[in-house]
Amino acid sequence: MQYFYKYFFKVLNFIPLYKKSALSLIIEALAEYFDKAREDIIYLQNQFIVSLADDEYIPDYARSRGILRSKYDYKDKKIAKEFRHRVANAYTWNLLAGKHKGVEKILSTYGFKGFSISNYWNINNARWAEFDVVYGTNELFDDGAGLAELVNYYKPARSKIRQIRFPTSINAISYQGSFLRVHQSIILSNYEKEEQSL
Repeated sequence: MQYFYKYFFKVLNFIPLYKKSALSLIIEALAEYFDKAREDIIYLQNQFIVSLADDEYIPDYARSRGILRSKYDYKDKKIAKEFRHRVANAYTWNLLAGKHKGVEKILSTYGFKGFSISNYWNINNARWAEFDVVYGTNELFDDGAGLAELVNYYKPARSKIRQIRFPTSINAISYQGSFLRVHQSIILSNYEKEEQSL
């Protein structure tokens, strides 16, 4: 890039650079050394900014900021990018946790679409600290343990999961028809064989 060489040549207007001499070679080498030092300083500065840091440092930033890295963060690059975004915005992400709407948003971010939280105290006042996780669609779902892990991590501290509910109805095509069944029985009683004579 030669930032410092341009600086010496154009801004400082350093006279020995205009003619080739030993001093101009030394200044050119010094400018190249300063450029490399500048690149190293920028690289080091970027390692302290989560959105610019290398991927190997992101789990350490997440651990220091209280962001859970679950198995879902390794599925694809888009989710890994979302994980970096959650670590960079850890303060607002942690503000979402502990609230029902926030837990629903967190679940949808992790790929659990269609889930909602309903308080159980609306049904039974004595069980005020319990809530249900309700799955609102009829799509197949196979990871209840991962869902429970995420909800337990981000739920309000005073609350506990009562149950995870799935829909009880299944959409199916029904056919209506009728048929006639005839039942016929013959009862034989007191049947005697007649003898025939010739």
